[in-house]
Amino acid sequence: MVIPDEVPLLLAALLPRNPLTPISITSSFRFLGVWFNIKGSRDFVKKQIANECNSFAATLRPAKLTAKQVVYLYNTVLIPKLEYRMQVTHLSDKDCYIATRLVRSLVKQKANFSRALPNPILYLFQALGLINLSSHLIQCHVNNLFLMANSTTSFIQRLFVYRLMLIQFQFLIPVSPLMVADWSL
Repeated sequence: MVIPDEVPLLLAALLPRNPLTPISITSSFRFLGVWFNIKGSRDFVKKQIANECNSFAATLRPAKLTAKQVVYLYNTVLIPKLEYRMQVTHLSDKDCYIATRLVRSLVKQKANFSRALPNPILYLFQALGLINLSSHLIQCHVNNLFLMANSTTSFIQRLFVYRLMLIQFQFLIPVSPLMVADWSL
C-alpha cells in the first residue's frame, strides 16, 4: 500500500524518464488501440475510417479478384478493423456511406455492374452480401448494450445502471431511458 507522502516521490522518480506532455484539447489520442478526442469530435475517426476504406479499395482495384472475393475480404478483414476503430465513436449513416463509397464502386466494377445500380442491391444476402457499415455498427452497439444489461459481472451491471441514470439525468427524463419510446423533440 502506498502512503500519500510517498506519491510525489514515486511520480518524481518516474517523470525524468517518462515526461508528461499535455495535448491540445482538439487533438486526438490513442489509448489501448482506440482513438479518443477530449472535445468528443468524430472528425479524426471519420478520416481514419475513410482512409482505411480508400486504401482497401486502392489496393484491391488492380488485383485480379472476383466481386465475391472482394466482398469476402471486405466483410471479414475490413469490417472488423473498422468496427474496432469505431468502438467509442458512432458515425452517422451519411458518414458511413461516404467512407465506403470507393469500396462499393470497386465491388460494382469487379462484378461488371453499372455504376447506376442501386447500392441496396449490393447489401442483399441473396446477391453479393456486402455488409452495410452503418447497419453493422448499430447492430454491434445494440449487442454490446444487451451484453452489458445481461452481464453476470456485478461491476458491469452497476456500470450499465449508472450510465442509464446518467442519461436520465442529462436529458431530464422522469423514467428510465429504456422506457422512452419517442426521442424526438
